[in-house]
Amino acid sequence: MGEIALLNLEKSFNLIFDFRRNNINQIQKDEDLLDYLEDALMNF
Repeated sequence: MGEIALLNLEKSFNLIFDFRRNNINQIQKDEDLLDYLEDALMNF
């Protein structure tokens, strides 16, 4: 989970220099996964 968050942060910083719409979509998918995993952990 931490690795996904770190990669998302790196992808977000890369958008500053190389903006691509498909990168935003991938970041959002990863954020949705992180939200799901966080909810699952909190309800465990």
